[in-house]
Amino acid sequence: MVSVALLSSCAAVDRPAMSQFEPLSENTFKYSAKADLIYRYDTSDGEKARMEWLEQYLSDNGLCKNGYRIDSRKAVLIRKDLLGDWHDIFYYGHCVQ
Repeated sequence: MVSVALLSSCAAVDRPAMSQFEPLSENTFKYSAKADLIYRYDTSDGEKARMEWLEQYLSDNGLCKNGYRIDSRKAVLIRKDLLGDWHDIFYYGHCVQ
């Protein structure tokens, strides 16, 4: 339970350094996030943290009040090392009307 709480508090601090949000039009957006050894690209915990970061961007900017959909997701390998692979993940999405 403590590890989950620590990961959650770290996630809030990591968002600005680990992700970027770009509105493309009134209803579409591009969102990118880094996937490292903590927020792995292929785990549900890593994806959950990235979606929480996205939802915070949307909330902070008053966007997608009726929700959103991810139209595409692409993970790009940026580094391999002994402990694991590092990726950049690119999401394109739109606001639900």
